[in-house]
Amino acid sequence: MVTFIILALTFLILGIIFLAGKGSNLIAGYNTMSKEQKNKYDEKKLI
Repeated sequence: MVTFIILALTFLILGIIFLAGKGSNLIAGYNTMSKEQKNKYDEKKLI
C-alpha cells in the first residue's frame, strides 16, 4: 500500500511538472543540446 502511494505521488508530481512545461530537461538528449539547437524546438510541444 505504501509503495502504491509513493508511485502515485511520483507520477502526480511528474505530471504537474510536464503540464507546466518545466520538464524539458528530463527528455533524453534535450538537456545535452547547445543553446542554438534548443532554440529550434518549442519546449511546450516536446512535452
